[in-house]
Amino acid sequence: MPVGACIWPLAKPLVKPAGRVLASFAAFSQRALSTLVLAEHKDGALLPNTLHTLTAAKQLGGPVTVLVAGGVGSTTAVAAAASKADGVTAVLTAEHSCLAHSLAEPAAGLLGAVQRSRKYTHVLAPSSTLGRNVLPRAAALLDVQAVADVVEVRDERTFVRPIYAGNALATVQAVGEGVRMLTVRPTAFAPSATGGGSASVEPVSPEEMQAARDAAGASQWVGEEVCKSDL
Repeated sequence: MPVGACIWPLAKPLVKPAGRVLASFAAFSQRALSTLVLAEHKDGALLPNTLHTLTAAKQLGGPVTVLVAGGVGSTTAVAAAASKADGVTAVLTAEHSCLAHSLAEPAAGLLGAVQRSRKYTHVLAPSSTLGRNVLPRAAALLDVQAVADVVEVRDERTFVRPIYAGNALATVQAVGEGVRMLTVRPTAFAPSATGGGSASVEPVSPEEMQAARDAAGASQWVGEEVCKSDL
């Protein structure tokens, strides 16, 4: 499979003096690495996509925090399962009716607020419907570029992702001091082990929760129809 290499985002290294690029790399390297993972769950169960994403998060180094967001009373069992996953050091929970159906706007508002207040170096989500909806919106709120469909972590700022409908792989490198926002292709990473962890569990702050409520007016849950194939 052909492999392409590029620098992301292209505009910055082309216009920045070399000294400033090196300085920004050094500044990022000096920050203590830490990663926030947006959990995907359904009916009170942590979905496997999250466990695969945790493996990518552990490869980045540093402590890993899991954010579990959902409707009132829906996060307790999920947070308990996430707290036992290997490599997880903390779990944040957020419960509100606006988060009950994983609507992108309030979830992105929450994710952006948590990042602004806690300043993780990386934010990850599964490359699923949830992750593709929420993470790019949160990245826009934070004025950073998201990297989609990561299949390999080279180091804390270098990643591999498929391009040209999967017919080639691009090695991309994030520059600058901003947070790295990534969606991770779950099938590219083994699932993280469960049962051996003992991470702390705590709710997000009132200010962080308010950001989700403020963003909730942009969309409204109407309903869903789930069809099961006879095949």
